[in-house]
Amino acid sequence: MVQLQEKIKYILFQLGVNSTYLGYYYLALAIAIAIEEEENLLYISKNIYPRIAEQYHTSISCVERNIRTAADVMFRHGSPQLLAEIFIDNKNRPKNSRLISCLALYVKKQLSE
Repeated sequence: MVQLQEKIKYILFQLGVNSTYLGYYYLALAIAIAIEEEENLLYISKNIYPRIAEQYHTSISCVERNIRTAADVMFRHGSPQLLAEIFIDNKNRPKNSRLISCLALYVKKQLSE
């Protein structure tokens, strides 16, 4: 689990999202939850957001907004090469569910190498 968290945080850092954003922590946990059980991606607002909100003592809407903010930062300041590797269309920011899904797949791939 520690190796997973470290890999997620390293990738987020490479994408330009650092620990000054709440969305960094929320997104890291969302990716870990998605990797832990892929079915969680089917209903992100019912399976993932509530778990994050409960852990960080905040609301589901705050979790969603802060992940969206982290994604905006990622697509403004992140490595274009890495964005192209993770997302097919790296010009437009994907919705949160696709963002989490693509990042989870990328992290899983990195861990298996």
